[in-house]
Amino acid sequence: MNRKGFTVVELIVSFALTMIVAVFLFRTILTLKDSYVGSGIKSQLLNKQTLISSKINNDFYEKGIKIALRCGQDCLNFIFNDNTSSKLIVDRDNNLFTYGDYTTKLVEGSEYGSVDIHTETTLNVSTDNNDSFFVVKIPINHPLLDDDYGVNIVYQYDSRTSAISNVVMDETAVFEEMIILKGSKTMYQSVLNSYVEPGYYVIRSDGT
Repeated sequence: MNRKGFTVVELIVSFALTMIVAVFLFRTILTLKDSYVGSGIKSQLLNKQTLISSKINNDFYEKGIKIALRCGQDCLNFIFNDNTSSKLIVDRDNNLFTYGDYTTKLVEGSEYGSVDIHTETTLNVSTDNNDSFFVVKIPINHPLLDDDYGVNIVYQYDSRTSAISNVVMDETAVFEEMIILKGSKTMYQSVLNSYVEPGYYVIRSDGT
């Protein structure tokens, strides 16, 4: 009598093939999900990056920085030529970024990298041109993405009229009154011109 059916070997092979296909489909679904989620996160981070950078750049270039001061841990206070001011604050505990009256929360899962804020003075003694650069780099990363979506600002200024000298964000400035010298740690003077003292600013306890 001829009996139709599956042998044990055939059942094992069929089960194994089914498991391979299921694992492949599961991995494909996870990859598509990560890609979809990553695209959404990337879009949000790019929007925040553009908005934050635009606000900072507009202030720096429209108003001009007169003085940059530390105001606490991960905090800088910028005083502009029109005597207005704005604080830049990186709140790592709450994942917040604040500049002036604008505050935004980072995308869930993203975090700040190492903040780099420094000045660079070029060998340019002309009194007509800006001779220094103020660089602000605040990396913002997400585990699903490889790129940096943080703040990257390069501001060109005249070191003889501004008090921005190698400011950092790892110290707290507590003061009642300060005298801030104009210029930077390294200044160049042409032997063809007479030296003119750049001067100084006085910062009072009320912020003026």
